[in-house]
Amino acid sequence: MKMVITIALFAISIGFTYAQNVGIGTNTPQGSAILDVTSTTKGLLPPRMTKAQRDAIASPSEGLLISCTDCIVEGLHQYINNTWQAFILSSTGNYGTVVNPVTGKVWLDRNLGATQVATSSGDAASFGDLYQWGRGADGHQLRTSPTTTTQATNWLSGDNPWSGSFIINYSNWLNVSETYMWSGTAAENNPCPCGFRIPTNAEWEQERLTWSSKNSAGAFSSPLKLPLAGGRNSNGTISLGAGVYWSSTASSTARRFVITTSDALMDSYINKSFGYSIRCIKD
Repeated sequence: MKMVITIALFAISIGFTYAQNVGIGTNTPQGSAILDVTSTTKGLLPPRMTKAQRDAIASPSEGLLISCTDCIVEGLHQYINNTWQAFILSSTGNYGTVVNPVTGKVWLDRNLGATQVATSSGDAASFGDLYQWGRGADGHQLRTSPTTTTQATNWLSGDNPWSGSFIINYSNWLNVSETYMWSGTAAENNPCPCGFRIPTNAEWEQERLTWSSKNSAGAFSSPLKLPLAGGRNSNGTISLGAGVYWSSTASSTARRFVITTSDALMDSYINKSFGYSIRCIKD
């Protein structure tokens, strides 16, 4: 009895209450919350750890949260669908989703970085960003980002001189060939929001086969409303007139899905230094 009273007095002294829910900093926690932390001067700090420490967690539970200190995308990471995924902050606000009624696949309703769903194939506000294959959202994907001729030596941005710049004059922005940076459980550089990823060749082809016409008109009239967002060449210049979308499938080079006014197809492999659009598909 003495222990119970002591604990109760301690709990009251720090503003901690317990009934069927818990309040810290408040004696009246919200009824719908199992834990209600209230403060106007302090934040909530999750466990902080390196990527190696994160990956060493034995049998992580679905939904587990940590803060990664040295991942390509630092900050909050959540364990979802048997893989760790970073919380990606979008400069364009919340994305919506669309469903292809034929395939049942769920996609984001616009390209990564786009400010709105396309209103036409040439709607510039729907174009979004242009990513080099396998890179995370480190700033290089912005159409106005500077260029550099310094080739990357590792995945991580940090204080590297190439961070935030579009790397030009190479067949690969990275000086080693990696095939899994955007695919599988090792997709550390996945720029899509949590629960989404970059589609495979097969998923793009499955989508294409449902279109009324295999060209830009069919792409726009499809549930995805894919615009002709152009691409960025390996010299840093931007070209318009086609829609070019990365797939996650790659070897020493990478696959791209190309849409023009006359055609839509999975193109041959191309160098990873080019910058193309990303449309994310749900896991």
